[in-house]
Amino acid sequence: MGPHESVLRWMEKSDSGIRDIQLVAVGISLLLTVALVLQDHMLNDDGVLYLLSADLIANGEGDEALQIFNWPFFSFLIGLTHTVTGLEMETSAYVLNGLFQAILVYGFIAVVSEMGGSRKVALVAAVLILTYPKFNEARPEIIRDFGYWAFFVLALLAFLRYQKRPGLGWLLLWTAALLVATLFRVEGIVLLGLIPLLFLVFGDSPRRQRLRQSLSIYGFYLLVLAIVGITLSIANVDFMSVDRWDKPVRLASQFFNAVSSDLAQKAQILRENYLISYSADYAWMIVLATIVIVLIAEVASAVGIVYGLFAGY
Repeated sequence: MGPHESVLRWMEKSDSGIRDIQLVAVGISLLLTVALVLQDHMLNDDGVLYLLSADLIANGEGDEALQIFNWPFFSFLIGLTHTVTGLEMETSAYVLNGLFQAILVYGFIAVVSEMGGSRKVALVAAVLILTYPKFNEARPEIIRDFGYWAFFVLALLAFLRYQKRPGLGWLLLWTAALLVATLFRVEGIVLLGLIPLLFLVFGDSPRRQRLRQSLSIYGFYLLVLAIVGITLSIANVDFMSVDRWDKPVRLASQFFNAVSSDLAQKAQILRENYLISYSADYAWMIVLATIVIVLIAEVASAVGIVYGLFAGY
């Protein structure tokens, strides 16, 4: 057997070897981050705010830090890393971003593998994420998004494994990862609320059982929320007094009101002016299908032809 055939056989097997691809991809990701940071050592605007906030937090001036940025978990991590390691604040931020980028790369390949990908597909996934231009362009920037994406991917991985092997461990990991993602960006709380609804759509079990499963997960969420609330109360942290929930709640309300009103209007126009009598009942389905098609087209446009083909593969 020649070396070419050996490589092909290694790539075709799906039960082992994917870990090697993940580890190599993580190593390449770290090298890319170091190279790109050294090449483009220019602080982005948000990075300046994160570093200022982190400096205030490290000096015990948390209230002042909240005036700069009212969702300061990333800044807190930068300040903590600076305090523990003695690294400069900026270097601490780059170390954290490099770590989150590596977790994102590792988790992305793991998700592809969990969805049934062979080693060949895992290798394609590694090439896809390591060479994706928008990802690499953002590597030298100090942004909280890498932490958000990293823990979202870990939550997705735990969710997929929970679907295959339901158990408290995967549910805890899934919830914890989404909670950490929410600490980076408040939008994570929307995903935390919506993902259990997937059990109502997907799955081979009876609908009543899937409904019970979704409700039990929401019950678990409430338990975790109660524990967090009690902990914050004991620590004398008046979390709700900080004006950080008003904006996301208001935007979410405006979004859903606008979308529901607009969809209803478009469905009514289709029903009255374009659809014949026996197809008028399908106006909503046509509007939603159009939205899905537009969404796919926009995603394909953003990703590009080459990466779209890679992802499709």
